[in-house]
Amino acid sequence: MENCPAFPLMDRCADGTILIASSRRKPGQLNGAVIRPDHVVEPISCGDAIEHLQLDNTGNAWIGYFDEGVFGADQLSQRGLVRLGLEGTLLCDAGEPIDDCYALNVSEDRVLASWYSDFPIAECTLEMTERNRLPRAPYPIKRLAFFEDKLLLQEAYKDGQFHFGRWVPAGWEHEESLTAVELFGCGIGQQDRLIARSSQFHLINTDKWIWVDIADF
Repeated sequence: MENCPAFPLMDRCADGTILIASSRRKPGQLNGAVIRPDHVVEPISCGDAIEHLQLDNTGNAWIGYFDEGVFGADQLSQRGLVRLGLEGTLLCDAGEPIDDCYALNVSEDRVLASWYSDFPIAECTLEMTERNRLPRAPYPIKRLAFFEDKLLLQEAYKDGQFHFGRWVPAGWEHEESLTAVELFGCGIGQQDRLIARSSQFHLINTDKWIWVDIADF
């Protein structure tokens, strides 16, 4: 791209389509681009103050916003968490107040999210039909991975602290707490990148790419 968005977030569809967007959007700006496999580039508005951007297996975008967007003038960002078609159509939103979307993870058929308003943990379908919810997590959540009834949560403000548990009828049941060293075999440095996607956590630094899959727990 000749004009790559500033501070870009991006993801790739199964068919090779790529969505890339700038985390900030000026009024009237199209801050995203859909890059098709034939290299056709289509501009798109993705909202302001993007915290998370992930594509689902139907080729639609899930976007979570931080508070500058939620409390700003951009109407899309004010929704906090949206599912957006790649032609720019709003498909659905969370339907409740979200001050800051802290954590988002999109798998093939489900979505898991947590946000600043009381830090609930909500699991829903791609149509945002809710399946499970913990009204208030015992600690703020920064990242989360999930598989069947298993959940692995990274605690916000304590990057090296993780908690593993399962969905039960009453909500989420804690099983054990783990440090980054116990989980990855090393700590998390300031320049390291940690990504949660589907059932996996990926820790990437200058010379290693380490991942754990809770499907194996």
